[in-house]
Amino acid sequence: MGTSSLALVFVGPFCLVCKATNLSNMLKRVVQRSSFVFGARRYSKNLLVGEKDVFNGLTIDITKAPQHVKDDPTEFHSALKQTLETHKKEGTRGVWMRIPRESSKLIPVAIDLGFDFHHTELHYIMLTHWLPSEPNHLPRAPQHFVGTGGAVVDLEKRQILLVTEKTEYFPGDKNVDYWKIPGGQLDNPDETIPECAEREVFEETGVYAQFEAVLSFRHLHNFRFAKSDLYFVCVLKPKHAEINHDPREISKCKWIPLDEYFAMTHLRSVQLAAMKCVKAWVEDPSKCLKDYDVSPKPTHKGRMYVV
Repeated sequence: MGTSSLALVFVGPFCLVCKATNLSNMLKRVVQRSSFVFGARRYSKNLLVGEKDVFNGLTIDITKAPQHVKDDPTEFHSALKQTLETHKKEGTRGVWMRIPRESSKLIPVAIDLGFDFHHTELHYIMLTHWLPSEPNHLPRAPQHFVGTGGAVVDLEKRQILLVTEKTEYFPGDKNVDYWKIPGGQLDNPDETIPECAEREVFEETGVYAQFEAVLSFRHLHNFRFAKSDLYFVCVLKPKHAEINHDPREISKCKWIPLDEYFAMTHLRSVQLAAMKCVKAWVEDPSKCLKDYDVSPKPTHKGRMYVV
């Protein structure tokens, strides 16, 4: 009885048993196919690495792509095209792809394959591709700026801290001081509204003040870059009265008696509304929104503002 030798061949995590005489032909087929099988699915080694989400979407991580793919737009085009074709067949819906600044030469390739711009930050750009034929259901990029105004009120001395900005004056009369409460934009995504109000007050006036409550907020369309703005008017309690304002931004800064503030008429609309809120709060401190910590976990700070 004749015998034939057997060989064990390891392909990824799999072990194949075959006749030694067939080993050469089998290895050629494995190399040509350059893929491995999990259940009924076949994944090419050239596919870009991605993470699926609960919405049947895919987020591609460019940083995990082979170096030759990141270095060569032609190689990237081939890998991305194959990735999209594979996931479309599997029913994947939205594809997100974050391209770091150092790989920006790959952006035209992604656009050529149907990706659209979503949003950008200092060190990356996010692109999206909706694979189904139905209307795109991916959420749009953030649509709002968030800013705060800090009404620093000293109830004992019945005075409020106001500033005039170097670039601002009341329309029609450059000689009229345009007084306003200090404030500005949330620049740090981890910053809360109370933290922003305290920081902006200190940066502009040099006065340390403690957040007390939110008095009101304003929603403005077409604020900047065709985006909207949410402006929260906060009331703060001063920890000291010494002023050391920032001369780069602020022209004047001083404590003004509350009665004089409440009588001002040369205020822009949002500042006039803020003044009325401060007046109502001084007369009745319950007219405000107190904040409560509703953080689901330390990495996700959350505040709830309640009457």
